Amino acid sequence: KGGVEGFYDGGAWIIGVHSLGNDKLVGFFHAESHWDEYPYEGAYKSIGVTYSYDNGITWSEGKRIISTDYSKPDSPAWCGLGDGCVVWNSELKSFICYYSASSGGDYRICMAASPDLEGKPGTWKKWDGTNFTNEGCNPYSQLGGKDVYIEGLYQVSGSNPSVMWNTFLNRWIMTYASWRGQIYLSSSLDGINWEEPILAFSENGKQTYPNLISTEGDCVGGQSLRLYYGHNQGDDGRRKLAYREIIFEEAYS
Repeated sequence: KGGVEGFYDGGAWIIGVHSLGNDKLVGFFHAESHWDEYPYEGAYKSIGVTYSYDNGITWSEGKRIISTDYSKPDSPAWCGLGDGCVVWNSELKSFICYYSASSGGDYRICMAASPDLEGKPGTWKKWDGTNFTNEGCNPYSQLGGKDVYIEGLYQVSGSNPSVMWNTFLNRWIMTYASWRGQIYLSSSLDGINWEEPILAFSENGKQTYPNLISTEGDCVGGQSLRLYYGHNQGDDGRRKLAYREIIFEEAYS
């Protein structure tokens, strides 16, 4: 399997890469720890950080930065937190990680922040409903504080948010997938207070893993964007890759 046992022995998936200059990169990743029992169903999820000093050719061993408030169960289960993305919010001078965790009776979008330019372990605080005060991950226990959902997104639970700053709207834009397999959009002036999400489009089948991409990449976009997503995902996880054009007709007044 590889990886750190109990942390990412089941796999690690990059959810954000940012340049620190001089060929140094910081990479944030979704981490899964699995069990040896068959069938291999379930994962204990958390979020980690890793660094590259050769512009992404090699990476350091990952360290956990955000974790749930309970340890890995003895028996297989889908648990923990993750399936998120990390952006740099220049107004707040902080990294913001948007992720999915159990809160308010379902797995909903939550967030954590770090003012550290390298997003190091021990610098992350989770949203408490008012501010970022709940512990992201204790360096000794490797457990975090309580996960609190983003109030504006409460009506639609889900995961896999993709977030970017939009220069045409002068707002942050978020897309994520609901548990019913539909893709939603929301926006925010500050990246903290989000509007109630709206359905991005209606399509038969289950749509998953949305990602916003522009000609400038996945951090900044303008009036026209592409929304890539997993199309018509089956029960076995198989899906096709699809995309739609998003064109905003007018900016907010």
